[in-house]
Amino acid sequence: MKTIQHKMFGELAYYHGWKRAMNITLFGHEKTVTLNIEAEDDAEFEDAQVNAYHKFFNDKERLIKREKS
Repeated sequence: MKTIQHKMFGELAYYHGWKRAMNITLFGHEKTVTLNIEAEDDAEFEDAQVNAYHKFFNDKERLIKREKS
């Protein structure tokens, strides 16, 4: 299995797309989820994919609070 270390996504493994397990805390509960990034095995990710990941994790708390109201 092919693996890479990406500066934003971390260590990813290729299996019909790039994947990695990660822990995330939402609504006070920690869960393990699979980050799945659609891309070919050349690991050329779209800017929109990187920006969406960055925006979510930078604004996660604000986004969650907005959804609760």
